[in-house]
Amino acid sequence: MSWELGLRVRVWLRTALGGLVMAALCGEAAAEVKVTVNRREHLVQGTNAASLVRSINGNPVRGDHGNAYASIHPSFNLSVKTRERGGQCRAEVSVRLHFDLILPKAASPGGMSSRTRSAWNSFANYARNHEAWHQSSYTNCAKSFVSRAERLGAKQCISLQSDIRTAFNQMKRDCEARQLAYDRGQRSVVARMTLFALARAQRRR
Repeated sequence: MSWELGLRVRVWLRTALGGLVMAALCGEAAAEVKVTVNRREHLVQGTNAASLVRSINGNPVRGDHGNAYASIHPSFNLSVKTRERGGQCRAEVSVRLHFDLILPKAASPGGMSSRTRSAWNSFANYARNHEAWHQSSYTNCAKSFVSRAERLGAKQCISLQSDIRTAFNQMKRDCEARQLAYDRGQRSVVARMTLFALARAQRRR
């Protein structure tokens, strides 16, 4: 998932992200979702709003859907273990969810004026929080899927395996649609951010 340039924003408000890699274990009984995050920084050059915006537009992050200011990409890995008891097959289901996260970082914050630094920090905080929302949303999708999948049953384990994998693929499609809907609702927020307003004013001088 990525935050696309201009009004095509795709930046993935979830809990704060800290450190380069973090892991969480969620679920009930055998059901579990394991999450890891690999965090990287994308340096943005400039000391005033116009040069910062020029840098992020001219040297963007490559996101899932084109050029971006920031990006979070999920990779899902499904594990299904089936067992038959009393003529009914049940499954233990787990999902490993790995995120590759890229966030913008100013290369020269010490050279900024207090007004520019405040505008930049607001932009960077928004990007981080927006990506955190996406991470939380994807994780909740996986947790809900695991909980539902472990309640499924079938007479034949091969049939249950197929049903679970079909539901897994549908979950990913539905979850992605949720991310797109959220991003569409956030487009106007980015357009009104102080950093971009300052950049436009500086370019008109």
